[in-house]
Amino acid sequence: MQSNTSDWDSALLGGSIDRGITHPNLIEERAKCTFDQSELEKHLLGDLTHDYFVKRDKLLEKYPALALTPGYNEMSREEKMEDWWRQVSLFHAVAHPELLNKDSILEHLAFSNMYSRGMGGNNPLDLHNTMFTTCMNLFTTEEQKKVWLQKTIDMSIIGCYAQTEIGHGSNVAALETTAILDLATDEWVIHTPTIKATKFWPGSLGVHATHAVVFARLKT
Repeated sequence: MQSNTSDWDSALLGGSIDRGITHPNLIEERAKCTFDQSELEKHLLGDLTHDYFVKRDKLLEKYPALALTPGYNEMSREEKMEDWWRQVSLFHAVAHPELLNKDSILEHLAFSNMYSRGMGGNNPLDLHNTMFTTCMNLFTTEEQKKVWLQKTIDMSIIGCYAQTEIGHGSNVAALETTAILDLATDEWVIHTPTIKATKFWPGSLGVHATHAVVFARLKT
C-alpha cells in the first residue's frame, strides 16, 4: 500500500510519517545546528547502541525494502502483520550474515531488537526478541543454551512470555499456576488450579508463538 504525497501540503498539514514527509520548519531548524550531531547521539545512546543505529542506516540504504512500508498506519491488522513478516524474513536473510558476527548470539539479539523497535509499528517478534530470548539466555544451563538459545536466534522456534495471570496481574509472588515434575515421563505438568490462575495477555501466544516461557509455582 502506497500513500499519495502529491496532495499533501506540508506547510499547512505538517510532516507525515506515513508519507515520509518532514515538516519544513523542522528541516529549517535542523539546518541551523552548530554541533556535531553524531557526537550527541553517541553520548545519549552509548557507543554500542549508536553503532547499531549506524549499521541499521547502512542496511536500510542498501535494502530499502526493510523500511516500514508507506501507509503502514492505514493498513488493517492482517496487512500490518504480513508487512512485518516480509521485513522480518528479509532482515534475517541479509542483516545477520552481512553485519553481525554469526557466533555472537547476544549481538544478534541486541541488533535484532534495536532494529525492530526502531522501525515502529506492531512487531510480531517483540516479545520473542526481548522477554523470551532473555529468559533463554539467563535461566538455562550451558547445555540447554546450545539447544534452545540457538533455535531462538534462527527462529526455528518463536517464543512468548506467559507470566501475567487474570487474578494477580504481574504479582509474581501470588501466581497460582503450578508446575509438577512427572517422574514417570520426565515431563513438567503445568496446571491451572483456579480461574484466577489463567494466563492473561501472554503476548504472541495465540498467533505466532510455538513455545512459551511459563511462570509457575514449582511443586515436587
